Amino acid sequence: MLESAVVAVPSLAESFGRTVLEALAARTPVVASDVGGPAEILTDGTEGFLVPAGDAESLARALDAALDPEANRVLAAAARATFEQRFELRTRVARIADWLEGRADDASS
Repeated sequence: MLESAVVAVPSLAESFGRTVLEALAARTPVVASDVGGPAEILTDGTEGFLVPAGDAESLARALDAALDPEANRVLAAAARATFEQRFELRTRVARIADWLEGRADDASS
């Protein structure tokens, strides 16, 4: 995936979107169906594009757009930034620790 210009996830149904997360971590834009996990992970036009499930023409247009060299560079940078801000392990652990501290504070008051 590190050498891919774009990752396509044209699923009709997708529960979590692990492939999407792996692409973001690898600084690779994603074109995915607007279903399940990918729809929750991606912001259309930021890290890639979301298209209606089963719409091959929209998928082709989005892939063309994502392969434009300048657009690809911008989408790739946003992909990695999104991964680091929302899904990177240190970020997730810090959020859980903050949540636990808040729960402990609530319990002690």
